[in-house]
Amino acid sequence: MRPTVLLLAALAAPPAFAQPADTAPETNLASYAMGGWIVKHPRAYDESWGAHWLLDERPDSGWASPRGVVTPDEIVVQLAQSSMIRAVEFDTASTDGDAEGSRAAQDIAVEISDRSATEGFEPAVEAKLAARKDHQRFALATPRQGRWIRLRVKSNHGSKEYIELFEFRAFGDAVGKPAPYPSFTGAYRTNWGTFHFVQQGATITGCYEFKHGLVENGGLEGRMARFTWVQDSSAGPVPRGPAFFVFAPDGKEFLGLWWYEQLTNRRGELWNGTRVSDTPGNCAHWKGPEGASKQLAAQLDKGGHARIYGILFDLDSDRLRDDSVPALQSIAQLARENPSWRFVIEGHTDSTGGDAHNQPLSERRAAAVKAWLVKAGIAAQRLEPKGFGATRPVASNDTGMGRSQNRRVELVRAP
Repeated sequence: MRPTVLLLAALAAPPAFAQPADTAPETNLASYAMGGWIVKHPRAYDESWGAHWLLDERPDSGWASPRGVVTPDEIVVQLAQSSMIRAVEFDTASTDGDAEGSRAAQDIAVEISDRSATEGFEPAVEAKLAARKDHQRFALATPRQGRWIRLRVKSNHGSKEYIELFEFRAFGDAVGKPAPYPSFTGAYRTNWGTFHFVQQGATITGCYEFKHGLVENGGLEGRMARFTWVQDSSAGPVPRGPAFFVFAPDGKEFLGLWWYEQLTNRRGELWNGTRVSDTPGNCAHWKGPEGASKQLAAQLDKGGHARIYGILFDLDSDRLRDDSVPALQSIAQLARENPSWRFVIEGHTDSTGGDAHNQPLSERRAAAVKAWLVKAGIAAQRLEPKGFGATRPVASNDTGMGRSQNRRVELVRAP
């Protein structure tokens, strides 16, 4: 068993990400990208082998029981909304330790409930897993509707040391609409100091206490937050990179993953938080949400471009969602405060749908942002929309989490 070590190495070359695909991937309803959340955790070796890794869409990270504990245990996953489950899938290829893979989970009963995390479960699948194999798929004889999936892990392949299980997936279709989410504005106690978070529509801004940390250009989709973290550095390059949070359905805690900018092709590091106040505090180095335009100006002045995740569109459309207004207002304010600046508005998509679909979609989305800004009083000649489809991914298109990072608007300061 090898514990995870926090990576503090120099930045590597950018990873090569998957290129656009012509077919839409199946939706993994249990993933963090789709709002999945573990409401009952089994006993675990330590945090680096906790059950939270079962939903991060990486086959090389997973759960392990404490040393010497190989008795049955339970995991309960809550989906974002009631769904018709048609199949489940498990990974065991990355089992740690012995060559025979005897630590890998073997017998797992899958049960589904549409009532609660503790009641109403009915049998769905009796899965018998191979010791070292990913994408082990089990179709339900009869699709079953539910919001909670219970995994009763009964045994492994013979090891007396551990039970190990890697990625879990659930496939099917959401039923109806998700319940409305609470506001996620507040203060959260985290493993990187207190995190102060302000939600305005789909825009998030905030700060955290560790090394004068700031949130850049954050955005929310459902219970999923994406942003760039940046920290103060007295020497060398400024530490920064993407972060991905999923909030509990009641908004009282979050599980986050973060990476250094050029190291997103490996497992993320944990960033956990528990809400301690519904009112965000302040950081001495943060000007609050009203300073968003100046924060954006500093990014453009220094780096020339900024990823903006608070601008959202209707599915497969160039219609701007109403909750995009706070992010658009920040850009308009930036343009007013810097009247000599010109901007390129870049539209980027994930790879779902293929080039012939994504290229014109990205162009129309960039044009829609320009149209909103012109209506807000920004001169049209200062704004140049460009679409890039899925040709410039910043994360892998193989996962829902990566695709969500690739769907974005970027603002570039033109020469």
